[in-house]
Amino acid sequence: MKNKENKERKIYNYLLSIITLLIFILFYLFYFTLFADICSAVSSGIRGGFFKVSMARLNIRVRNYLFGSLTRQEIGFFDVTKTG
Repeated sequence: MKNKENKERKIYNYLLSIITLLIFILFYLFYFTLFADICSAVSSGIRGGFFKVSMARLNIRVRNYLFGSLTRQEIGFFDVTKTG
């Protein structure tokens, strides 16, 4: 009788340790996924910010080149060509 109870207790402890390990793994995966999602959102925001800044700088550069090329034209160019 004692041997049977001891065997059942070992099985119970073994199953309990497996369940504890599985719960630990699930919590680890959950928090790792949560951390990865937060990092992904932050990096996407930073990437979008960099794209906006670079597009704004490109827009300013193109406008400055256009304005510079228009101011370097001879006055006769505007008599012949409609600019807007």
